[in-house]
Amino acid sequence: MKSSHYQKKRKLLEEIETMRRRLEIMYLHQGDFSTDVLVFSQELDEKILEFMSHQKSCCRDFPPVR
Repeated sequence: MKSSHYQKKRKLLEEIETMRRRLEIMYLHQGDFSTDVLVFSQELDEKILEFMSHQKSCCRDFPPVR
């Protein structure tokens, strides 16, 4: 169970990093206010929120050991 949380976390982080790089390239080629950049930026925000939500549930399921 714990390993599936870590696999999902790793997958989400990889997706976020890939999207971040793609957004950076889009920004360099198209500028700040391109529709594509704005839409893709929103998609990246949603992916980050998904990751944060997963982190929150993961921390709740597996509290830190002290």
